[in-house]
Amino acid sequence: MRIARSITHWNNLSDSTRGLLYEQLDGSSKGDWDVGITIDALLCAEHVDEVVLLSGDGDFDLLLKTLRQQYDVSSHFFIVAELRANSLINSADRWTEIDENLLQ
Repeated sequence: MRIARSITHWNNLSDSTRGLLYEQLDGSSKGDWDVGITIDALLCAEHVDEVVLLSGDGDFDLLLKTLRQQYDVSSHFFIVAELRANSLINSADRWTEIDENLLQ
């Protein structure tokens, strides 16, 4: 099975995602990662069986539905319990809670 992993690490980002990082007036950086990750997932959808993401952002629920309905791509999310959206859990094919056991 081929799996596409979209992880927000600079070296793993596509040009479209990397371009979404910008500096704010206070000097800190902000990234619209959800937009870039969505673009990357849709661009590779015809070539993969499953998309794996580390996020609890409910904004991804529409992406999951689109990947499943339009491309027959399943999804697996790794989620921190305190940061998870129920809409994302309801839309995901599989999800794994990131806890101390997983991090050891």
